[in-house]
Amino acid sequence: MTEKLTDFDVANDEDIEQEITQYLLDHSEFFERHPELLAGLRLSHPESGEAVSLIERQVQALRSQKQHASQQLHDLVCIARENDSVAQRLHSFALAMIDAQDLNQVLDTARDMLIVDFALDAVELRWRPRLDGRSIDHDIYGDADFANKLDQAFAASVQSPKPLCGLQYPELMTQVLAASKALKSWSLIPLGGVPVEGVLVLAQQDAERFTPNMGTAYLAKLGELVSHGIKRYLD
Repeated sequence: MTEKLTDFDVANDEDIEQEITQYLLDHSEFFERHPELLAGLRLSHPESGEAVSLIERQVQALRSQKQHASQQLHDLVCIARENDSVAQRLHSFALAMIDAQDLNQVLDTARDMLIVDFALDAVELRWRPRLDGRSIDHDIYGDADFANKLDQAFAASVQSPKPLCGLQYPELMTQVLAASKALKSWSLIPLGGVPVEGVLVLAQQDAERFTPNMGTAYLAKLGELVSHGIKRYLD
């Protein structure tokens, strides 16, 4: 009949294990004085479950650590390559914004480059309505309802507006971009500084392209480039 361990027994066993662990850490020469223990200790293999020697288990642990470190290094290299690729595309985009000769060229170039170079399915932007009511050839101004939705979308970060990424269709996005069921994720990038003067919408069919927990540093830089390109020709 198996006896049930009390909480005291469990706590006592844990204390003993901690004492043994600390003793071995403080006396690394223990197994040098008792080499017969190394040969006699048998542990279960983490994969097969078969009994193996302590040395074999150590070799397996070191092999697993090496594989884990190799995977981490591979992941870091991939991230570095992707970051370098994004940086190069942002550089090309910045040069195109500088070379644009008028607002229409800024908007057309931005839209074309974002769709092609950044593999997006839809790109659109809107700006707050002009107080003087004056229109331009390439109308980017929203109405009063757009201005209200713009303020609501970035209300949580009004002092330091940051790009918003998600998987559903907020009211602001559907107003700026003709919502298609094929578009599964998007990013709303604030434009114009503080307060937010406009929004750049990037949309993709891939539901994992823009997620709420993704980093937005590059998206913020993209918004700055578009903002400077546009504001040169609005006044």
